[in-house]
Amino acid sequence: MAVADPSPSLEILVREPVGFALWTGPPFTNAQPNVKIDRVLCTSAKYSEDGSTLMAIKSDSVISIFDCKSSKERRNFEALNILAAILSPCGTYLQTFQKPLSPQEKNVTLWKTVTGDAVYHLFQKNMTTATWPSVRFSFDEVVACRMATNEIQFFDTGDFSKGIIHRLRVPGVAAVELSKTPGSYVAAFVPESKTFQKPLSPQEKNVTLWKTVTGDAVYHLFQKNMTTATWPSVRFSFDEVVACRMATNEIQFFDTGDFSKGIIHRLRVPGVAAVELSKTPGSYVAAFVPESKVCSPQL
Repeated sequence: MAVADPSPSLEILVREPVGFALWTGPPFTNAQPNVKIDRVLCTSAKYSEDGSTLMAIKSDSVISIFDCKSSKERRNFEALNILAAILSPCGTYLQTFQKPLSPQEKNVTLWKTVTGDAVYHLFQKNMTTATWPSVRFSFDEVVACRMATNEIQFFDTGDFSKGIIHRLRVPGVAAVELSKTPGSYVAAFVPESKTFQKPLSPQEKNVTLWKTVTGDAVYHLFQKNMTTATWPSVRFSFDEVVACRMATNEIQFFDTGDFSKGIIHRLRVPGVAAVELSKTPGSYVAAFVPESKVCSPQL
């Protein structure tokens, strides 16, 4: 009979004014945590989404990568004028954004965290919520894409030296979002100003959900603008079993295997202003209703 793997041990990342330390989590020995990584001087620190890798920005030119299983520093990366950095979900890649000096100088670099090799370079003029990170990964890192002018570009995550392996043309695209695992869908948002000369009506769709493998558009909807609360329009659980969307006074649910069915269930929540799905398997959805609009949810 197979024995289930034990749950991973908890860790506590302790932030200090000038750095961080990593402690063991409960249960404690003698009511005290053990130190896994002693004080590391840095300006910021962040885990990869799966918790396997830790990134510490020590200055505007040095980034350290730590292996969380061994608690050892894996590698240092050095690059001038780093303005931002992020790990891919499984910690395989480090992505850095440097202060751009000219369009001819590629200022975004994708590095392999194990080998330290730079595997892809590109130029990006500025950094916004919609454009950073430049290369976006599904949670299992099987799919990677990037928003470019009027298109979405896809890469082979096992070999970035191939460059762009597929292009999905989306004129006027201003934001993209990949679903989590295994990255089956990508959503694209096109602002009103890029679609028609007049303001859009709800009958004119400006958000499209595409299958990443086939490039087929599987669902269209209207969204007036893009905010943290409203984007991505369709939200997936990490395993892509559940998908939902916040609409006026309700949360709408879809069949992730067949979006052609449209809305398969509606949860009425008058005044709803934000929703969040639980990760895996998406068993729960939380809804926020501002004070001015509070009332009891109705099925």
